[in-house]
Amino acid sequence: MKKIHRHHEGVKRLLDGIANANQIVLTSHEGPDGDGVGAMIALSIALTRQGKNVHIIVPSSLPRRFAFLDREKAIRVLSKKSVGALYDAQLVILVDCCELQRTAEVAKHVGGKKVLAIDHHPKTEGCVDGLLADDYSSTGELVLDLLEEMGVEITKDIAFPLYCAILFDTHEFRFTRNDPAVFDAAKRLVEAGADAEEASRRLFASTPIPALLLQARVLQNARVEEKGALVWSFITKDMLDGLRVDQDDLRRPVTMLSEMQGVKIAVLFKEVPKRGLVKVSIRSPGKIKINDIAQMFGGGGHPFAAGVDMDGSLEDVKSKVLPLLRQRVRQRSL
Repeated sequence: MKKIHRHHEGVKRLLDGIANANQIVLTSHEGPDGDGVGAMIALSIALTRQGKNVHIIVPSSLPRRFAFLDREKAIRVLSKKSVGALYDAQLVILVDCCELQRTAEVAKHVGGKKVLAIDHHPKTEGCVDGLLADDYSSTGELVLDLLEEMGVEITKDIAFPLYCAILFDTHEFRFTRNDPAVFDAAKRLVEAGADAEEASRRLFASTPIPALLLQARVLQNARVEEKGALVWSFITKDMLDGLRVDQDDLRRPVTMLSEMQGVKIAVLFKEVPKRGLVKVSIRSPGKIKINDIAQMFGGGGHPFAAGVDMDGSLEDVKSKVLPLLRQRVRQRSL
């Protein structure tokens, strides 16, 4: 049985919503990533070919790493000019997130609209209805199965962004839960015309120099604890002075930390002075569950990749999070 058939109620909710709407807006979380961007582009193309009037409106600018996916310049940042599409929408679809609050300013203009989600993250209390399937590697893989279920022809211009979505969220197929369906999805997309080599080069072999300089500074600040099982570092406002980096560049260093030999848990603390908070990103290549720790502070994510935004200074946040991570590592070492 295909995975999508386990979610027939979610599929029906989403397809009913699409069938009853001509004006549709697709959006994603603040700082959209490769999975969300690729999935939105593919879904927009498919729905447009079905006669729908589709707009992609995101709360913040597209990180430069993913700009190549938006070949038709279909993605617009929320502004006085683009907000009209939200006012006219009969359906708003959250892509790669299921909590309206994660769309930041977009959420303020959705009042009274029908809102559904298509997402592969674990469901939380704040999730809206829709197609929520956390047994998928990525929203890109989920959208592929949905489109095939709808009878949509997977053309090259749909296949490429979906392949990129899967490639990005699985970190080049390193995190697939050993699920053969992920590789089968990639196979179908390559057969449909997706250029696997271009996708890999664009996403993982084109790092801007400012992003590399930031990674070097993060490594300089790194602290290794618990006999090498825990590594953490931080990014302050001063570290960003003179560097032209975007939100994706700020996400990447935690992956670098998690790739260090022997590391079970990696965590990166990022100051956001304008908002008076600290972003905490946690990764567990050692397969130690950490999303429950993020949930303690109002965050969430996957079992081995999670995050949370916390009020307070960098030192305050570190003093709350690090003891819990140290304890978690020690528990697994017994």
